[in-house]
Amino acid sequence: MRNTPTLMGAKTYGPHYRSLIDFQVMHVRAAGGRGSDKIHDGLGFMSQHIAMTSEFELAMQSVSPFITIPYWDYTIDSINIETHYRNASNFFDSCELFSPGWFGRTSKTAHTVVEGRMGYLDIPHDYNFTVRSAYGFLRAPWNINPSRYITRYHSMCGVDQVNQIFSNTKEDLSWPSCASHFKMANSDTMSSWYEWAWNISYLPHGPIHAWIGGIGGDCANFDDMYDAGWITDDQLLRIKHNAFIFLKDGWHDFIIETPTYCSADSASASECKWVCADDVSNNSKAQALLREYGAIRGDHPHFEEIARKVFCETAWWPGDHFEAASPSEASFWPMHPTLDRLLQYKDMAIPFKNEDWVISDESTYCRFPAGTTDCKGHHAYDLTFFKTAMKDMSGQYKSKHWTNEEVRNAALPVTSTYMLPYVYNSFEWNHCKEVGIDFMSLVSA
Repeated sequence: MRNTPTLMGAKTYGPHYRSLIDFQVMHVRAAGGRGSDKIHDGLGFMSQHIAMTSEFELAMQSVSPFITIPYWDYTIDSINIETHYRNASNFFDSCELFSPGWFGRTSKTAHTVVEGRMGYLDIPHDYNFTVRSAYGFLRAPWNINPSRYITRYHSMCGVDQVNQIFSNTKEDLSWPSCASHFKMANSDTMSSWYEWAWNISYLPHGPIHAWIGGIGGDCANFDDMYDAGWITDDQLLRIKHNAFIFLKDGWHDFIIETPTYCSADSASASECKWVCADDVSNNSKAQALLREYGAIRGDHPHFEEIARKVFCETAWWPGDHFEAASPSEASFWPMHPTLDRLLQYKDMAIPFKNEDWVISDESTYCRFPAGTTDCKGHHAYDLTFFKTAMKDMSGQYKSKHWTNEEVRNAALPVTSTYMLPYVYNSFEWNHCKEVGIDFMSLVSA
């Protein structure tokens, strides 16, 4: 799928074949636009990714019908991180999944995989991509990473541990744990679909993307503010930990403007860098970001210098797993079946008391309802960007674009009619008993 174009592959393997780059292009186009992210940060996240996995699996099975996309239960790894590795960053140094035989070990100097089947995999490059980085790579427009290779940092600007100040906040990057998955599926806390759908993409899932991709670049520039006495060590920690938010939200909010073209010769950040809004220290959105994610108020005596250092003078970027380019990573694909399995388990153990897509007129559909996008991709009636293979009213399986709500309902085995062409091997989390968390047995549910 990586080496065979769609048209050529379809002639050999049939009409359901699609190349890997097709999925990468679709994901970047859906997630990398300036308006709302059409498949993340909103109510459509789960159904959009069930659809994406379904179409990818069908393409794989066109080549070999005996394979399937596995699910990666990363709550198992959370126990090892808690008891052995002590932080998520150390996990990647010695765990089997990120060894040369699997997803590949990351070079701490090159920040890419240099051995094994995943060694030196490159990012598709074409300046004619509809949505791309300034360098022409199939990355989000706000990612000015000059490297042609899949990039991993496994830390946030060098911060490799989650500080307790971020616990139970939307900035929490704690590795998804038995506790966070138990809360989503085996308790009454998430009793409505609306609440569940808004939470599932964050703490139970998002930190995996964050720790694999991480943040790199000229992060040492942030230290200059601490050395100059402008900010405290706590504020420095917050800026580094939340660097992704400053960058992505800064671009969405037009605080920064990235270049549309940089040549391959522009290999340094100084040659290919965004520009910031005029008078950035008085920009209300910049002020809001620094206040919320840096604990730095507008009346800070060095606020102007800090705002310019963060938004104008420092260049940094995410690793590929931490942005719209994430399908380039092999470890992307087994992540979302884990959440699909959790949803199915919840429906069998403690079903939603309210399955309505939204619960009031004040309900929000997505995080960035900017411009004219109106949260496209997140309404119940929106068609998914990818096709889902499911059983129709005639009893035949068809792969097509269904609505978000149709895909969600097809995945519910008890409160709806299960219509997907696969079943999971088990719904057990016995490893969680090691940390005192006991998922309800479906036999007694």
